[in-house]
Amino acid sequence: MMGYGKLCLLLLLSSYTLAQEGNDNNEQTSTCLLASRFRTYKKYVYQYTTESRNGMVGTANLKNGPKVSCQVEIEVPQTCRFVMHTRDCALSEVSAMDPQGQPVYSQARGFAAFQAAMEKWPYDSPSLRHICSEFFQTGRL
Repeated sequence: MMGYGKLCLLLLLSSYTLAQEGNDNNEQTSTCLLASRFRTYKKYVYQYTTESRNGMVGTANLKNGPKVSCQVEIEVPQTCRFVMHTRDCALSEVSAMDPQGQPVYSQARGFAAFQAAMEKWPYDSPSLRHICSEFFQTGRL
């Protein structure tokens, strides 16, 4: 299973697509990729689910892999600024295969720590410093 640091980095990189960031010398760009999609002073709530299945051709019909599900809330406090919160995250993994060859999921070990880490830090688009800061500070990435 993917480590928490790698998963946090994956979420960081995928959330980067929410907005176009300014460059390192604090110059603001006048273009925001999603300004027309998200209205200022609104909240948007999505249910996000993803999974990964691993298996090998020619072996038993056994597959494994994680499944993540979270409620994602995006706040838009001003134009081109997005604050993303993740709530009610679940982490499960394939525990067996049913007779039709579909995976049966059960709660993954360490899911509570994963859930707490996902809910702890919101993503605020102007600054990447605080997202996953525990992992950056401890060097676990």
